[in-house]
Amino acid sequence: DWLLDLAQHSHPVCCLSEVLPPGSMGHKTGVVERFLTTFLGSGAIELGAHARIRTGDLFLTKEMLYRLSYVGGAQSDSICYKVRPRSMPTVDDVLKKARRRLKRVTPEQAAAEHAHGALLVDTRTSEQRARDGAIPGARNIDRTVLEWRLDPASAVRIPEATDHNVRVIVICAQGYSSSLAAASLQNLGLVNATDVIGGFEAWKAAGLPVEP
Repeated sequence: DWLLDLAQHSHPVCCLSEVLPPGSMGHKTGVVERFLTTFLGSGAIELGAHARIRTGDLFLTKEMLYRLSYVGGAQSDSICYKVRPRSMPTVDDVLKKARRRLKRVTPEQAAAEHAHGALLVDTRTSEQRARDGAIPGARNIDRTVLEWRLDPASAVRIPEATDHNVRVIVICAQGYSSSLAAASLQNLGLVNATDVIGGFEAWKAAGLPVEP
């Protein structure tokens, strides 16, 4: 924690020999190794740019979480790591990743499955349903409580959430947030969760049943 605090709040360049806990450089190296291991494992940094640890003064920049830089010459007892900054994913990246896990269905396919017992979950707001219409027989569940209502292990689950094999088809307004919702349900073990391509807009455009 103190090393992370140093990275975030220290001067642009600081000497770790002045702030690391007392002990040999081997001890200091171990501290930094554990720090690197933690953040390499968490995905905050990954293999790339150059960093070096040696017996002597170790300097880290303020942005050490993303790029570590040693100031000084090489020595034979050095330990080297290579790291580079990892750019944060965009919402489009997250959406693409979610959809790679899903076998999405068209509105017509969703309607056919719903007619044969699949659970169709409409996550649109009550205002959207009042304005645009509702889907007959669909379960209206607010996105903010979706996981709690569909997790079979949840104390506040709906009666239809009997086990992890339930076929769940999520539909939203346009088919974007429903993909993220379906992926979240898969994270809970609901392996048959998916969503509707194009959302309610595509459902309505296909001439499928809509209630006022």
